[in-house]
Amino acid sequence: MTQECLLDMTMTKTFTDEGYTLRKGVLNGTQLDNILSSIEDAKASAFIRKRGAGVFAMRHLLKEVPEVREMAESSTILNMVKDILGPEAFPVRAVLLDNDPDASWYMNWHQDLHIGVKKRIESPGFGTWSVKNGILHVQPPVEYLSRMLTVRIHLDDCLAQDGALEVIPSSHYTGVVSKKRIDELDAKGAFQVCAARSGDVLLMRPLLVHRSSAARDEGHRRIIHIEYTSKLLPDGLEWAIA
Repeated sequence: MTQECLLDMTMTKTFTDEGYTLRKGVLNGTQLDNILSSIEDAKASAFIRKRGAGVFAMRHLLKEVPEVREMAESSTILNMVKDILGPEAFPVRAVLLDNDPDASWYMNWHQDLHIGVKKRIESPGFGTWSVKNGILHVQPPVEYLSRMLTVRIHLDDCLAQDGALEVIPSSHYTGVVSKKRIDELDAKGAFQVCAARSGDVLLMRPLLVHRSSAARDEGHRRIIHIEYTSKLLPDGLEWAIA
């Protein structure tokens, strides 16, 4: 049976155990309005992706929208990240996602397994090179993915019918999970729905198996998805900040 993801740091099942946690009411209305206004202003020049009549993603926000970079590096957000990754944590990527019914999109069960880098340098364990949205990507060894954290800042309410994120708790522990194993967990109903309100912040491990269903209700479900790391790359590889 699914449950709503309404965890916080005081719950007995900790972030370490489950791979995610929800912090309620982190941002106030004024902060949300400022971010939304800056994003609207940036739409003319930012890297946007459309489906149908709707914009479902804006990429490269750390470079394109100074207000997003400031928020990503603010004490409000960064202190939560440092509690998990340590004092050297820094943001490497930020994306706006909007599960607007006009765009009508969804994501099947997956893990976030690729990182952006500045240039291709061969290094043991790094492979599956590709270029996505103008950024060179590679799949690193699990040790680098396990030193990352995703912060999802909710700019709108995101309830179950709005395509809220669904996660399989503790699925980050075993590294890269096979499709067969994901199908087994899905068949058991071993997932939770991460319903959230505007201003809430979801922290999760990129290795946590997760998905988003298509939105059924009208309106926006805007989320700023920010990825952080505290681990430098080897052999001259460098993180691409986007």
